[in-house]
Amino acid sequence: MMSFDSVRVSVVMPVYNGGAFLREAVASVLSQRDANFELLIRDDGSNDGSVEFLETLRDNPRVKLWSRGENLGIFGNLNFLVSHAAGDIVKILCQDDFFTHDTALQELLRLWENLGDDVAFLRTGHGSDGGSRLNAAELDVLPAIVPPAASSTCFFVFGCIPGNLSNISFRSWVPRMFGAFDQSLPYAGDFDFWSRVGRQRPWALSRVQNVLVRRHEGQASVTLNKQGELLRQLDVVLSRLYADIRPQGVQRFLLRWMASLHYMALHREMALRFYQTTRNVRYMGELRRWFADRPYSFGWVADWLIYGISLGGRLPRAGLAKLIVRGCLKRQPSA
Repeated sequence: MMSFDSVRVSVVMPVYNGGAFLREAVASVLSQRDANFELLIRDDGSNDGSVEFLETLRDNPRVKLWSRGENLGIFGNLNFLVSHAAGDIVKILCQDDFFTHDTALQELLRLWENLGDDVAFLRTGHGSDGGSRLNAAELDVLPAIVPPAASSTCFFVFGCIPGNLSNISFRSWVPRMFGAFDQSLPYAGDFDFWSRVGRQRPWALSRVQNVLVRRHEGQASVTLNKQGELLRQLDVVLSRLYADIRPQGVQRFLLRWMASLHYMALHREMALRFYQTTRNVRYMGELRRWFADRPYSFGWVADWLIYGISLGGRLPRAGLAKLIVRGCLKRQPSA
């Protein structure tokens, strides 16, 4: 375990048209007390005045700034920043979020101090994503430390468990050992990265919340995937996870049922809403193209039947998630 007093944190903040929230995000970092940190910021081609504000930080010794670069996209920008981080721990803070108090980094380091040296990443604020039954099931069954042998099952069942990027901190050796964020997956690169790392190293969850993650109309999670753009990339991740899980002994039928109730039902509902408002079938076409005949799918017609019988995937989803994950965790060897 690392000594709290010797640890340096690299806070990385990718910026693109940060708008009104950027100043508050930066101020929340620079106000941190009793923590050895650096703040790395790279602008990705903003045209809203963000660059002009960032230039005012140029002389701050704690800030490393790149403000005149080409557009790399969110994950390309993150890869750049992480490659220049000098800290032991890398903390992501998105431009529209902020630390809730001036000892947030100190609190984060205390959490890391109690984790084993092999733990790759830590998600804080676990349980803050919403009040759905599936979120409640996730809180109920996931352990504080998720072992690699159970990780792919947990990710397949619950999706991208880390949630917003601002929830995450990780050891600086992680990208050197397991590779960078995949820039060919601009919508699902985080889901791919965390699940890829998690299958090889343990990772941790904490309910301690020291970052406020904003919900607003301009954030990426709202503006992306309007017409099913995410689905091809989601299929890439789910196909890999499904292949990882099968040797672990989880029944294939339960996994396919979970995929139908969770991913197929969710995106089928989004496709129907998109059609109702636009009379455009593109989203539904993407859904059929990428999900209809995959190994983790029952097939196009069967998934429609499950969607109807389960009231849009709502009824048994949380219970099935608990059944699968608990069964997987029971098969893990005792520490």
